[in-house]
Amino acid sequence: MTLKEKLLDIGLCIDNEYLDKYVELIESNRETKREKFKTQKHHIIPRFYYRENNLDVDNSKENYINLQYKDHFIAHLLLALCSSTETFFYNNFIALSYMNKHFTYSDLDVLQSEYEECRKKCSLHNPMYNDVYRERHKNSMRSEYVRNKISLTMKKKRERGELFSSEIRKKISENQKTLVYIYKGSKTIRVRPEKLQEYLNNGWLKYEKRSYAQRCGQEMMTTNEPQMNRFNSRGVGCYCIIDNKIRKDFKTIRDATIWWYNNYKPFGDKYAETTLQRKIKASIQGKAITYLPSCSSVKKHSKEDNCTKIIENIKWYKI
Repeated sequence: MTLKEKLLDIGLCIDNEYLDKYVELIESNRETKREKFKTQKHHIIPRFYYRENNLDVDNSKENYINLQYKDHFIAHLLLALCSSTETFFYNNFIALSYMNKHFTYSDLDVLQSEYEECRKKCSLHNPMYNDVYRERHKNSMRSEYVRNKISLTMKKKRERGELFSSEIRKKISENQKTLVYIYKGSKTIRVRPEKLQEYLNNGWLKYEKRSYAQRCGQEMMTTNEPQMNRFNSRGVGCYCIIDNKIRKDFKTIRDATIWWYNNYKPFGDKYAETTLQRKIKASIQGKAITYLPSCSSVKKHSKEDNCTKIIENIKWYKI
């Protein structure tokens, strides 16, 4: 079924010259790539059609294309002029209501230029482009207080079944397995295989799995090479200094978390391996080991409270 036949079949449009022009506009932009500040995402069958018919909006790649702003304007204008109902006509024109004159092609070129300039100015005033505001936001979101509040909220949502379905979780899991680890200096990210070469050309290195003996041998040969896996919980040894005098060695960070929990339970009675590993790795990097007292609920803390405590009797180091 062609696009025109589909638009007629679902009752969105009537068959006239404006429908032909709309189909022509869509087909000529099938391969248009997204360009920052220049293009917008356009649903071929508009979202209002699904809302009016109590259907789930089709957000699949088959139902949207990238259009320049001026072409996006034309698309909704053509849809309005071939709409099969007054409701569809109104929904298309509501987005264009502030433009109450007839545009020539030169007008549309000016409109495109003004749109691009507007988007650039908006990005300049985005607080996340300001180093001070961005760093303040990062520090706030990484604080123990905020992390605990997010964790508590997500836990409640999981209990109520408001998060992802098992099918969606399976798709996410399968997608994550295809990602490739790469690193540059101390920064590590995961990318899609098709993007790998682009990152490698820009100085990133692909993480290659190596045995513990191979990693140790490499580190002995050169200490300047960035070691992406230096904090791998299974392959890197560590040790702790207790009360500035007693040393305890461990073959892996995972072994260290089990010993730390069994002997001290630093963050409560529940064994949270991920949390313990994160704290050990932070200490190895020279950061303080912080926590919120387990005797008080996260709910009782306000943003002004300074409830964070520091564990000072133990420090961790990498072997």
